[in-house]
Amino acid sequence: MSTQGTTTNYIELSSQAYGLVVDSFASAARSRLDYWKSVWEIASRPYTSTAIESIVRENFDRANQFVDLTVGELRLRGQRSAE
Repeated sequence: MSTQGTTTNYIELSSQAYGLVVDSFASAARSRLDYWKSVWEIASRPYTSTAIESIVRENFDRANQFVDLTVGELRLRGQRSAE
C-alpha cells in the first residue's frame, strides 16, 4: 500500500471521527436545551387558584413533574453513554 493511499485513509477516518464528535456534542446540547425548556415550562406555568390548599397541591405536582423529567433525562443520558 502506498503512503499516499494510507494518508488518504487516515484523513478520511479522522474526518469521520470529527463528524461523530460534532454530532455527539450537538445532540447533547439539544437534549440539555430541551430539558431546561421543559423545566421552564413547568416552573413558569401560572397557578390555577389562589387558595393555599390548591397552591400546595400544585407545588407537589410540579415537584413530581420535575423528578419525573429529571429521571427520564438521566436515563436517556445513561443509555447514550452506554451506546
